[in-house]
Amino acid sequence: MTDFIKGFPTSYGPDIKKHLKEVQKKLKYSDAEYKELYTNFCKVFGEILVNELKALGGKTHTLIVMGKNPKTCVVNEFLRESGLDQQYTIVNVSHYSGSPSHVNLVEEFKHIFSE
Repeated sequence: MTDFIKGFPTSYGPDIKKHLKEVQKKLKYSDAEYKELYTNFCKVFGEILVNELKALGGKTHTLIVMGKNPKTCVVNEFLRESGLDQQYTIVNVSHYSGSPSHVNLVEEFKHIFSE
């Protein structure tokens, strides 16, 4: 288990986007410049994640994202922007902060690992 974003003031995805928007404002970046910054940011952290997986000896081509809804989970957005969604199968499970029952989490993981 690892965080997609490392060394940032928060690990909460929406806060990360908020911090990047603050950078845009301070640097007076246009929307196009911000989009390039955002995409490069995601690509750098995607490369870090791939290197981590290699160092850990990961043999799977599946990334499990904690955050049940892939349409609203910012990590899914980061994975799309980094291009990792083209290299890996992305599976979403409930995030533990949402207080899912342990039985439901077990069932989610059983389903993932039985495929």
